[in-house]
Amino acid sequence: MPEADKRLVGAAGLHYATAELLRCGYLALPTTRNMKGVDIVVTHQSKTMKVQVKTTYQNRPRLDWILGESDEQGDPNVFYILVSLRERKPDYYVVPSTILGPYLQRTHRKWLEAKGRGGGPHRESKVRRFPNEFEPLT
Repeated sequence: MPEADKRLVGAAGLHYATAELLRCGYLALPTTRNMKGVDIVVTHQSKTMKVQVKTTYQNRPRLDWILGESDEQGDPNVFYILVSLRERKPDYYVVPSTILGPYLQRTHRKWLEAKGRGGGPHRESKVRRFPNEFEPLT
């Protein structure tokens, strides 16, 4: 797949995730683009959940999903579907926001405490990264 427009990569991830949820027996409805914090509304057995979809397509050995400061919130009704479009068939990772949010907070704090390239401190950033080699922090 050639280098693609970020919006197209995101749209592809949203549609792949929606299709996979439907295939698994969930009622999944993508929201409009301006719906803050919810990409897909999912219902199953009278329970409604909100899903955020983050998609990555990179030609590097290590895949990271780029998230933001707002993704640090841990809501038990919000799930993240992380989509990797690296191979022909997408890979999906479902992560509850109650796990993702605290993880992003801890790793961002750790990053701020570490020295930057020039030996000085890192500056505050709204960007958060979630690696596919996720290991829980103690």
